Parts: sequence; C-alpha cells; structure tokens
Amino acid sequence: MNEAHQQANHEGSYDEWGDRRDYQVINGWSVVALILALLSISALLMPIFLLVLSLPAIILSLVALAKIRREPHRFMGRHLATLSLVIAVIVGGWTLGRQHYFNARMFAAAANNMDNWFQLIREGKHEEAHQLTLLAGMRTSGRMTLREYYQNEKRVRQEMQTFFSETPMQQIVELGENWSARWIENRNIRITDENGLLVFQRYEIHYTQDGRPVTLSVEIKLSRMLDKYTRASHWTVLTVQHLQ
Repeated sequence: MNEAHQQANHEGSYDEWGDRRDYQVINGWSVVALILALLSISALLMPIFLLVLSLPAIILSLVALAKIRREPHRFMGRHLATLSLVIAVIVGGWTLGRQHYFNARMFAAAANNMDNWFQLIREGKHEEAHQLTLLAGMRTSGRMTLREYYQNEKRVRQEMQTFFSETPMQQIVELGENWSARWIENRNIRITDENGLLVFQRYEIHYTQDGRPVTLSVEIKLSRMLDKYTRASHWTVLTVQHLQ
C-alpha cells in the first residue's frame, strides 16, 4: 500500500504533458534587480546613478516579490529580491542623505560669502567687492594696494565701473549704507565639473524711500572652484539679476 501511495504521489507531481507540477524557476526580475542593486553602489561616487540604477532596482525588487507572492508554486527567489531591495534602499538613502548634506553645506557657504560681499559694498569698498566677482586666478596679488591697482589699471577699472553701473547694482550702490540684504531662498546647485559648481540664491534688498519701505528682489549666481592641490574653496559672485 505504501508503494502504491508513493507511486500515486510521484505520478501526481506531473501534469498531462509530463512536466513536473512542483518545478520552480528563479524569478528573472529578482536577478535583474540584484544586478542593478549591486551596480547602484556606484551612486555613492556619482549620485546620477541613483535614478538610473537604485530606483529601478527598488521597483524591480517589488515587482519580483509581488510575482513570487502570487505564484509561489511557480517562482522562487524571494530572498534574492529581498536582498536586492535592502541594498538598493540603503544605497539610495545614503546617497540622498549625503547629497542633502552637501547641498546644505554649499548653500550655507554661499550665503556666508554673500553676507561678506554685501558688507563690502555697504562700506564703499568697491574694489574689494569687485575682486570677488573675478575668478581666483584673475585677482590681483601684487604689492600695491587695491586702490592703486585700480587707478593704474584702466581695463580693470572700467570692468569694475561696468559691473556697478548695471541694474540692480547701480541701485544698491546709490543707496550708500542705508540698506540691508536678507537671504530669501536657495534655488539650485549645478555641478560643472569635479572641482566646480554653480549656486543660485535669492535675496531681498530692503531700504526706505520717501519714508516708505521698499524691497528689491535679486537672484545671485555664484561659482565655487575647488583648488585640486590645496583643496581650498574660491567663491566668485558671477551675476546679480533683478527679479520683477
């Protein structure tokens, strides 16, 4: 009887085509998800791979788990899909956290440089302020004072005059010391290369005109270049644009 029972079970494990009913295959999506999850580790070095690799790995892991849950008799690979999901989530979370921290540091550094720059303009130190609108390699480092340098170098003097004659810089300069600048919004950070980036921020210039408070809104574009030898940061104020 035992022999007959075993034979029946053996026969029952096959369908009418002779294929095993209990045969399982590894779900293909779980394999693809694992490959993408492992490749997504490169997002720790290049955040762009977060969207290209980590996010698809998470999606495919969930798809694989759903298929395996619906058809457990047909698919296996649940542990593989779970491992892929865990790797992709950890890598994605770490990359996003690090990117957020980096952006916060850059925005804070840019705001600190802008505070110092606005202060120079408020104090009438236009030569010092103009120097900070030039790339680090173009700034003077000679023995003469800045005032003497701008008096002797006609081209640089004209560049400074042009910069401060443009709107809204002309308006700000004409206010003298009777104004204040307030940070309003961090707009964007754009990576230009491995040592450079652009930062966009918005500020409000507050002053009084005919006894009434007036606000001038501007958007600042700054660049930060990282010296590859000293690792020192050099900030440059590129443009000051008026916002309607």
